[in-house]
Amino acid sequence: MFNFTSDSYFTTYLSAHLFVILVLFTIILLAMRTKSSEARHTFLFFAGAAFVMMAGYYFELSTSLKEVYIIALKIQYFAAGFLLVAAIKLVSVFCMYPVPRRILITQSIISAITMLLAMTMEYNSFLFTDLLPQWNGHYHRLIIAGGIYYPIHCFDCVLVFFYCLYVCIRSLRKSKGRDKKRIIWLIVSMGMLTLMIIVRSFTIRHGYEVISFFVLASTICLFVSLVRYQFFNSRQIAIESVFNHNHDGIIVASADGNITFFNHQAELMLPESVRGNINHDALLQMVLDERHSQVTINNNVYDIHAEDIVENNVLLGYEFVVTDLTELFSYMDQLREKTEEADRANAAKLNFLANMSHEIRTPLNAILGMNEMILRESKNGSVQKYALDIQSAGKTLLSIVNDILDISKIESGKAQLVNAEYSLSSVLNDIVNMTMRKAASKGLKYEINVSPDIPTRLYGDEIRIRQIMLNVINNAVKYTAKGSVTVNVGFTAKSETTIELAVRVEDTGIGICKEDLGKLFQTFQRLDETKNRKIEGTGLGLIITKQYAEMMNGRVEVSSEPGVGSVFTIYFDQRVLDPRPLGDFTQALHRAQAEHEVYVPKLCAPDAKVLIVDDNEMNLQVITGLLGDTRIMLNVATSGEQCIEMVRKKHYDLILLDQMMPGLDGTQTLHYMRDHGLIDGVPVIVLTADAVVGAREAYLASGFNDYLSKPVMYAELENALITHLPEKLLTPPQPIEASAQPAEAKRSVLVVDASPEKLKECKAELETHYSGTYVRSMEKARQYLEKHAVDYIILPASEESFSALGIDAAPPDSD
Repeated sequence: MFNFTSDSYFTTYLSAHLFVILVLFTIILLAMRTKSSEARHTFLFFAGAAFVMMAGYYFELSTSLKEVYIIALKIQYFAAGFLLVAAIKLVSVFCMYPVPRRILITQSIISAITMLLAMTMEYNSFLFTDLLPQWNGHYHRLIIAGGIYYPIHCFDCVLVFFYCLYVCIRSLRKSKGRDKKRIIWLIVSMGMLTLMIIVRSFTIRHGYEVISFFVLASTICLFVSLVRYQFFNSRQIAIESVFNHNHDGIIVASADGNITFFNHQAELMLPESVRGNINHDALLQMVLDERHSQVTINNNVYDIHAEDIVENNVLLGYEFVVTDLTELFSYMDQLREKTEEADRANAAKLNFLANMSHEIRTPLNAILGMNEMILRESKNGSVQKYALDIQSAGKTLLSIVNDILDISKIESGKAQLVNAEYSLSSVLNDIVNMTMRKAASKGLKYEINVSPDIPTRLYGDEIRIRQIMLNVINNAVKYTAKGSVTVNVGFTAKSETTIELAVRVEDTGIGICKEDLGKLFQTFQRLDETKNRKIEGTGLGLIITKQYAEMMNGRVEVSSEPGVGSVFTIYFDQRVLDPRPLGDFTQALHRAQAEHEVYVPKLCAPDAKVLIVDDNEMNLQVITGLLGDTRIMLNVATSGEQCIEMVRKKHYDLILLDQMMPGLDGTQTLHYMRDHGLIDGVPVIVLTADAVVGAREAYLASGFNDYLSKPVMYAELENALITHLPEKLLTPPQPIEASAQPAEAKRSVLVVDASPEKLKECKAELETHYSGTYVRSMEKARQYLEKHAVDYIILPASEESFSALGIDAAPPDSD
């Protein structure tokens, strides 16, 4: 503040203040002549508020009447309210910084309160408690005493301009080139206003102030910076902003090769090329000639494109766009490494699954095959019970292996549906037979209710439908200790040819907590391992069920309550082939269970010649035993080489060929026989324990006619033979005749011969009346006799042979 002691000084000060007002007015007129833009509108808002505030201050200086003093103060504080809001808006636009809406609203409310208190200052003492004009003999002055709101107003002013400085400094750190210089001018302008407010806020006036000069300097800085850096030209600013903030480098050259523009990115990427003439720069000249190039500079990879700038068919210059591909190439290298790593891990997993499948399925094939023959031939009730237990355990183990392979197919996206016509009644009958026994063994009530209106024949993947239903029903049985398991099968017609089957399985088991429901469909997840550790399973059944249901345009719904039970409902779509209703399934089921089932082979082909090739002797016994009732003429080979020799000498109608054998494997053996014309027109079915993802497709692609995975289920083997054997060789099957004697009354016989064919002939002749053991070496015969007694021995007659068995002379009945 200045305290003038003469009228001349005061007159000079008053004239200077008037000059400030005139300059502000001139700046406003000049700004109004610029192109319309948001920047111009915001600046005019700010400059207009400053002009009104300075005009009010001039009235205060030039009057001696208290009434005019008060009007002048009202004008100043009214304009000051707008000035604060204008300052926030100004830095928002000029710095391209989005000011939060809440800040603008808050400041507008505070400014409105200030204006209201200023307009009513005669009637309140919030803003000023005393306004006293005084005359010192040379000039008038206004003595002001601030009220309780005055410090709040001062603090608000300081806070606003500090916020403006913060926005400017924040933007300065991110700006380049022309933007940076303009913001520096803006910081100077806001700094002057901040200094002015601080001086004015903490000093109650007792003399005349110099605030007008601060406002003038601030406004001039703003105007000059805006004009000089073309911020009033919004189009130019937008173009520069796009170029400068672009991630690509941009270089523009004139037609004669002089570089006229380059952005900051181009300067960083190609510092040596952006200065001078493109004709003198080998890199840009090469790009201009080829129009595109990819170069490496300082371990950075750049992709550079060149385009002509043409207007009205006149070449004006050239544009170069430089794209930094370094991160992209680095990311691609990392992605390639990750892909290779994932491929290696997947290959290792598939290799492990293939080995696991082979190692488990090979002995399981013998277990289930031999057990099937026990079930067929034994009439002893206890033996049959044991055999059924073995069958159940074997199928459980096979189910676990299949679940693991199924989830592998699903995860790799190779799981497919194989749709065909099927009878829903037959599927449900199988389901009941496979699940009711388990429920009964636990003392559970088992009930199945099937809608009698369900169509008889449908079109879909019968195997997957059976698998879905078995998974859910077996789960219900496993987790239910007492009570019941109820299966309800219904449907909803979606169109004339499509229905939505609904299978609802309700149990009274342990139930599921709400927080555990999300784990139901996660791979290898089982709930409450502590309580359920004795329950068999891998935790894969439900995820497989969900995936296959979704593949059939369906879904799985679950509701459960701990200690009460669970309800699983599976929905899936099926096509209708025969709309006739199924009828009363329960009665049909009871009739089927009451009838005595007599095994009748579907296949009989006494004139067919089939060669079975497998290096595992037990597997040969299983398959020959399973096919014994078909009356097919069977020959066996234990290697690929022996198979080739046998097909050279004899024609076969079908070959069952194992894959994994020492020497030539199944695929190599097949290719050799095909290439040398040994089996023209002969179907070859691969027998393999390889059941991993894509195995079937791979074997069919390599030339096999069909694929059977071990353990070989007799029904699948029988269907494959019926499909591939010539129809003329098939004859109507006959029921198996009852044995002439009960199994307990049969005499025992040991047959020794190195030829599998002779052993088979002996078995065919003897098995009706004798209980036989058939071996191919004297050593095995001797080991058998050490532990077992037999009634007869059949082998090539010689003294030496009996000696080899540890027998001094031939038994009376031996031959």
